[in-house]
Amino acid sequence: MTNTRRFIARAVSMVLVVALPLFPLALKAQSSKASLTNPDYEAFEASSIEFVVNGEGELVQLKAEGCPRCPSELLLPKRDMNIVMGDNVLSIDEAARYQGSFALVTVEHQTGMVMKVALPQIDLNRTEGVQ
Repeated sequence: MTNTRRFIARAVSMVLVVALPLFPLALKAQSSKASLTNPDYEAFEASSIEFVVNGEGELVQLKAEGCPRCPSELLLPKRDMNIVMGDNVLSIDEAARYQGSFALVTVEHQTGMVMKVALPQIDLNRTEGVQ
């Protein structure tokens, strides 16, 4: 009977030694999955977006018009905010070409700051009706 108890105790110890290092990985996977179902940010459609830059050409504010669900018409960008069009990340100079375009604006709930602006893919060189 003593040998059986020792065997069970060793088996349990082996399981714990193997399973405990995996526990933090399981928690991390679960938390990232939970963030997809309960995000810390929300996306809003704006019928017109304007990029406000300072004298040095830095983006300091976004003006989202036609966005009744936006927290405010004037929004502040996060320092690491991205402006994207399809798979391409645009510089503020490139994005300025699309002033007044509609956009999808992603805002972080905790700070109320803009994390990302997604612009539609528009071909400015193409003329309507010309083939």
